[in-house]
Amino acid sequence: MLLIIAPACQCKKDNSVTPPPRPEPPKDIYLVTAIRVNNIPKDSLVYNDKHQVTERWDYNPTYRIWQNYIAYTYNQEGYVSMARYYNENDNTIRSLSQKDSVAWNADRFIIYTTFYRELGNEISGYDTLNYLQTNNQRMLTLVGTKDTISIVVGVAVLYKQYQYNGKDITQFQDINWYHVYNGEPELLSNTFDLAYLPLENPLFPQVSKNPLLFRTIGGDKFPYPSDEYYPYLLSEHLTAAFTYKTDKVPPKICPITYKMYDTTQYPQTQSIPGINKTIAYTYKVIKAD
Repeated sequence: MLLIIAPACQCKKDNSVTPPPRPEPPKDIYLVTAIRVNNIPKDSLVYNDKHQVTERWDYNPTYRIWQNYIAYTYNQEGYVSMARYYNENDNTIRSLSQKDSVAWNADRFIIYTTFYRELGNEISGYDTLNYLQTNNQRMLTLVGTKDTISIVVGVAVLYKQYQYNGKDITQFQDINWYHVYNGEPELLSNTFDLAYLPLENPLFPQVSKNPLLFRTIGGDKFPYPSDEYYPYLLSEHLTAAFTYKTDKVPPKICPITYKMYDTTQYPQTQSIPGINKTIAYTYKVIKAD
């Protein structure tokens, strides 16, 4: 008798596990520490170890020194909670002139202001300013009010409105309507429609959680507009161009040009044709420790 012995068939379960992908190396963080406009110093920014702006300094062109400054503090979520405004006389005596306490509500950003005198020892008054916000990313959508308010010589409607695509401002409107007693109503409006590059704006992580810094860097002197500083640099990405128009001026397209740092995708200079003259921003960008 022949015995035919066949090899046993073994079915083995594959217990091998695909290793998880390696985590990407941490992304380098770059910080804007100084801004010049038309080659004149404008902003000097000081950061803490969380990369939050703790101080923003003003440049005094007469004495050619950094003099007055704003000191910021933040809540546990990383949003600004207070700003203190300091004046320096002859760069030796420092005095507190104003304190802004900030409240973040569901749909509003409220500033409670205290004014000081006598080198910050005496309170001279109080004020409250509401910043309305409606999107879920805590981005400002309306500054001021669309309701009629009383002014010394009549009534007015004063507001600034921001529209977004994601975290980029697509339209900025500055509306100033006045009706002086015994006079005709007057409308002063400015509208900016903005387009963007895919490049990131290194200022965005700071200004997105600090609207007070947003206003200061943007030159937004509410309720009066500034002719030189508008939100060209206050979105998540760098602005490629904008279209500007007013109630009296037809639309004007203003492309923006950049000179980038050799080692990063961040701007060293930003040149804007502007409304009446070219505006050139120069940035000092450093790698965070």
